[in-house]
Parts: sequence; C-alpha cells; structure tokens
Amino acid sequence: KQKTAYEMRESDWSSDVCSSDLSHRLHITKNSIVTDFGPWKVLPIAVLHDAAEPQGFLIANGGEQILYLTDLSPRSECLDKKYPRVTSLIIEANYALSILVDRCRRGEISQDRVKRVADSHLGIENVVDFIGSIRLPKLRDIFLCHLSNENSNESEFKRMVQQVAGVPVYVTKQFNV
Repeated sequence: KQKTAYEMRESDWSSDVCSSDLSHRLHITKNSIVTDFGPWKVLPIAVLHDAAEPQGFLIANGGEQILYLTDLSPRSECLDKKYPRVTSLIIEANYALSILVDRCRRGEISQDRVKRVADSHLGIENVVDFIGSIRLPKLRDIFLCHLSNENSNESEFKRMVQQVAGVPVYVTKQFNV
C-alpha cells in the first residue's frame, strides 16, 4: 500500500478530494508551521500571487535545504529574507519584461495583461536581482521553472542566472496533468 503524503492549502481542499481514496494521506498546510514527512521537514512560506493562499516552501532533510518559490509576485516578502543553508533553489522565471513590452507594442497582448503578469509572477530580472542580493554559500544548483511559452527565452534566462549565481542552472520542462 502506498504511503505517500500530500500537502495542500486549505483553499485547495474540496469535496472531490475529501471523497477520494487519497484523503487519508492529505495534510492541510499553514504558513510558518513545519510539517514532518518522514525525514523531510516542510515549511510553507507566504507569498503574494493572484490566487487564494499562495505558498512557497522551504524543504529540509538533514543538510539538504530546497527553497521552492513559484507563482509569486515580485513584492513577496520572502524575497527580502536570507536563506544561508539552501542547497537547491527552484524558482519561477516566468517572463522577460522586454518581451512583454515588445508583444504589447505589436498588439499581441494588452497593457492590462502586461501589468497582471508583471504584478503576479517573477520575471527574469526579479530572479537575477534576488539571487544577486542574497548570500547562498551552500547553493549547489538552481532550477528555473514556470517559464511562459510566449514571454521567455530559456537559453538566455539560463545564461543570465548562471552568470550571477555561479552554480549549474537547469530549466524544468512543462508538463500537462
């Protein structure tokens, strides 16, 4: 029998999930409250985003610490904190502002869309600033995720982050569930 546990925000809890055969393995996450999953400790971190109860996560197991930040606004307070023990960073790099502006000028997207994306997602400029402003002495690798198909440039984003971070940078592939 599978013993995998799943974390979710209270806003994601639904009658469909409650009635499923997964419900006994679900755990509601609360910001700043650590949950243990075997040897792993998961700390939900409050972030800003245009969704109910958005969260990032600090995930730890012994000397390993993974900071997972996706679907967050550049105004999120967690971007002002220091994470000196993080060994891996998984972070959203959704768009380049220059690409958004160019697409808006060509009439491909509206100014409202540009504003919404820039207010609720991290652009590559935000990611480079964040990584450049914090000390991550134990950081071994970075994974860029949640890149927009139309508003990003995978190879350029990877190059920019690797240049400022000095560690290997990987770009996650999108998948549909």
